[in-house]
Amino acid sequence: MGVGSITIIPQGVKNIGAYHAAGNALLYGATGGQLFISGTVGQRFGVRNSGAIGVVEGCSAHGAEYMTGGTLVVLGNIGFNFAAGMTGGKVFVLSTQKNFKQYISETAPEQKQITDLDILDLKVLIETHYEKTNSNVAEKLLENEKNGVKYFSVFGGVTTFEGSRFLYLEYFKALD
Repeated sequence: MGVGSITIIPQGVKNIGAYHAAGNALLYGATGGQLFISGTVGQRFGVRNSGAIGVVEGCSAHGAEYMTGGTLVVLGNIGFNFAAGMTGGKVFVLSTQKNFKQYISETAPEQKQITDLDILDLKVLIETHYEKTNSNVAEKLLENEKNGVKYFSVFGGVTTFEGSRFLYLEYFKALD
């Protein structure tokens, strides 16, 4: 994907709970565009993403692998080897699943505490996801906004250098 916007929503009666909405390798090698899916996706979500924005409600193994840019939001469970070899971009993951840390690759960037800038980015993306998909998951997170952000883990994005007063803004163009 290079440009444009894709939205995938369940058809007919809205399923309660996890809805598997799309298959494998979504946003693989994407350079731009936006993807909003009300449901979970298969393996290799956002692999080698270098500029796209994607919001899903869960993904299987190898999500965000070798990512170099863009922004991903996972509003649910992840599979093993998440963020392996990720060198750029930003990923927000709702980290409420049991044994969350065991699903993160040893080569993933350091998990960071969410900052005010991250909260702003995340809120805009969840609001957009809700507007486009009418997602129950997004709606619940927005209703409990103040407490909800503490359950997110952040990988990549703004990096601070120890001993320096300056911030290195590795990634800032996601919300184009």
